[in-house]
Amino acid sequence: TAFQSILGDTKSKDSPKTLRDRIREGSKWQKYSNHYILEELKKWDFNSRQRMECFKGIMKETEPVFHHYFLDKSWSAPTWFQRRLAFTRSVASTSMAGFIVGLGDRHTSNTLLIEDSSEILNIDLGIVFDQGRLLS
Repeated sequence: TAFQSILGDTKSKDSPKTLRDRIREGSKWQKYSNHYILEELKKWDFNSRQRMECFKGIMKETEPVFHHYFLDKSWSAPTWFQRRLAFTRSVASTSMAGFIVGLGDRHTSNTLLIEDSSEILNIDLGIVFDQGRLLS
């Protein structure tokens, strides 16, 4: 099904979080699931320093996997470069535009990755013009 947006129809789309999770499922690089890590962290009453130490320890055991998306979707070096550049530019431009209009609540579930071009599209624009500051 097509995703309707202001920009028009986008047939192939997924959130970066969904893609990351799909890549991690069979990955030899992912030692612990996100659920496992969160459950382990809930068991402890950390102060800020301990949280940072714990985070750094987890990061040593976790390797990035999102770059596999670009390798899998590219059939040549120029295509890989074009997709990576489109992704980087779209993240930069949506970040700047979001900052200017006060778009809050940005995370990987609030963006779509357009698979045809590897560009990012912001969705869930409910917290805009600094409305997030009104939440308590």
